[in-house]
Amino acid sequence: MVKKILLVEDDKKISELVKQSLVNEGYFVDQSFDGESGYYKIIEDQPDLVILDIMMPKMNGYKVCAKVREIGVTTPIIMLTAKSGEYDVEEGLDTGANDYLKKPFSTVELLARIRRLLKTDGHEKALLEFQDLKIDLNARKVTSKDLEIELTKQELDLLAFLVMNNGNIVTKNELLEEIWEILYPVEEDINKVEVYIGYLRKKLKPFNLNGRIKTVRGYGYRWN
Repeated sequence: MVKKILLVEDDKKISELVKQSLVNEGYFVDQSFDGESGYYKIIEDQPDLVILDIMMPKMNGYKVCAKVREIGVTTPIIMLTAKSGEYDVEEGLDTGANDYLKKPFSTVELLARIRRLLKTDGHEKALLEFQDLKIDLNARKVTSKDLEIELTKQELDLLAFLVMNNGNIVTKNELLEEIWEILYPVEEDINKVEVYIGYLRKKLKPFNLNGRIKTVRGYGYRWN
């Protein structure tokens, strides 16, 4: 079945360029040029995925995302932002966006993000559980014994992928491809995985969950 994507972008030139790239990949693309009309199209048309610009007339992307999440819409949302601050990225994710891209972005990168979200949407559990640990992929929230564990986007995705593969070894290359979409890693990328595993263990330690991430020397990591 052809996947329907709603593109909410007020810059008509950018919108047309992105639309054509998506159509060439076999997607059906609908467009909105302001936040208010985009909001109603998300509710009424129920697209498979939304590409949502932040800075728009009538209603900005943060508000659109927050409002549709408030009424229970779980459609995957990729936010587009011309801003570069970490705060702006976190704000977008906090309102319920699944992913974000900073302008200017490559079509290849956008398509990779779309494929990933459409692949996981409806095919993998929205709620992952391991004993008292709960990972809500739609709400982007992690709790242990009902206490929230504050994680960044990459840390949450990393934890979710490890838990999804509970008991199995996950290589560093698999993590780079899945979490960072890096297909041809260099040594610096490999180090990034080790650094983020360290971050994640530190944040899990107060909940006695850090020991669940096992290092399998020469291979990668395993959650058990």
